[in-house]
Amino acid sequence: MKSTGTNNKRKRVISIVLPDLSIGGAERQSVELANDFVKKGFSVELVLMRRAGELLELVDPSVSFYILNTDKIRNSIIPLAVYLRKKHPSIILASIWPLTSAAVFSWIISGKVGNLYLVEVNPLSVSTKKESGIPFYYLSTLLSITHRFASGIIAISKGVKKDLCRAALLSDKKVKVIYDPAAKGIQNEIFSNNLNQLWGDSFKIRILAVGLLTKQKDFETLIAAFSIIHATLHAKLVILGDGPLRNKLLNLIDQLDLHHCVDLPGYDISLNKWYHSADLFVLSSRWEGFGNVIVEALEHGLPVVSTDCPSGPAEILENGRYGNLVAVGDKDALAASIIDAVNNPIDSDTLKQRASDFSVDKIFYSVRTVGECINVLN
Repeated sequence: MKSTGTNNKRKRVISIVLPDLSIGGAERQSVELANDFVKKGFSVELVLMRRAGELLELVDPSVSFYILNTDKIRNSIIPLAVYLRKKHPSIILASIWPLTSAAVFSWIISGKVGNLYLVEVNPLSVSTKKESGIPFYYLSTLLSITHRFASGIIAISKGVKKDLCRAALLSDKKVKVIYDPAAKGIQNEIFSNNLNQLWGDSFKIRILAVGLLTKQKDFETLIAAFSIIHATLHAKLVILGDGPLRNKLLNLIDQLDLHHCVDLPGYDISLNKWYHSADLFVLSSRWEGFGNVIVEALEHGLPVVSTDCPSGPAEILENGRYGNLVAVGDKDALAASIIDAVNNPIDSDTLKQRASDFSVDKIFYSVRTVGECINVLN
């Protein structure tokens, strides 16, 4: 008997390769993509270097796991190749360099099982230099060796694509831009009107930031900017997230005597209540691949102030049409822009409409890439 299309889908495997499921935009998008694939009838496996991370609880029970049990990316090449030869997935989606380069080596060793798509989420020439001090020539050499072999390459913004093509010496046609479908929909949620439960007593303006407490996010500049204007606005700043710079940021808050109006409560997996109750969202990053949190804020009609960092925020905000953009690392400009956004907010319906441009229905991570996957699987 000839199998049905659904049964045929069930026999095939889409493998999504990540270091782990710690909190991060790429990790969260991968989980949501995996969940969406299984709902559409495909068999999905998350292939992780280690089974760890706060996002594990968000994974659909129908998604399976394969753990490589490796602590370093270079040590993952052979175990991943063994996995590919064993499971023969039809589609492999590998995210986050240098794991993307390692996945290419694994794929070649395996005999090029299935179709390998690489997903790059950062402007690598910026992020690698500032985070780990990797020289550009090393980055460029490795990328030019590995990425040309992939079945396809996805960049999550135009800026990421431009940077990747330059660094990896790739043809413009080799890399596709597919924005993250960061607008998830907030229907059927009931939010408490008791703002004091989240924000404390009687602050007039509530300012929200979300992100890992790392060098990339530059919350030092945000806190310094907030120290300039908090008394004028009678405002509170909440930064949701965790990371290696927590103690440094707490010390800065104490030095500036802001402990009564700046809070670092850690990461909250339920972000919608914070977006819903805030008056302004601020992103202070030194660099971003895209900026999912900006879209999430816009979806709640929340005004946004962002640094004009490479490379996603200006694309989301259309160079200032949907939110204020300021220079990276300029606390005075950031403070002035926050005051301007509070006093002259953009209409919330306009912001929500902009967020809808990044919905699953319009992008579906994406029509282009998922369409390619489905064509292979059917």
